[in-house]
Amino acid sequence: DRYQSRDDLTDMLVKLDRRVLDCLVGLEDESTEVAESASLYSPSVELGDVVLPEAVRTKLLRMLTSHGQLKAYNKRVGLSKDIPQPDGLVLLLCGPSGSGKTMTANAVARQMGKKVLLVNFPVLAQSTRTAASTAQSIFREAELQGAV
Repeated sequence: DRYQSRDDLTDMLVKLDRRVLDCLVGLEDESTEVAESASLYSPSVELGDVVLPEAVRTKLLRMLTSHGQLKAYNKRVGLSKDIPQPDGLVLLLCGPSGSGKTMTANAVARQMGKKVLLVNFPVLAQSTRTAASTAQSIFREAELQGAV
């Protein structure tokens, strides 16, 4: 190993698990708060199970495929080293209750090979933290769990 012969610890490369780092910098309460108001699960819904207009289904599949291809290309050519690229894909699903937003999110997560972090916002809203801080904690937790 290239670091075995070094005597100066400040010259060492140390890899820490994200949760260990959170604990060291005092952010463990954020993860606990989100965990208490959320559930993490592996989705079982396939995109073919979701009733969608064919044009919407085609566009959704194209976006998911393009996103995966872009990530692979960026990694292969090292583009993200020179031009920082976001890792995520943002979809805004809107519609009345019962229109299939959650089912679609589950199908998208399964298609991407991700878990789902389902957040109970009324419970989380009781927190004394700001909305921005709460949202940041939710996205951080989803990233740590490999979830959407």
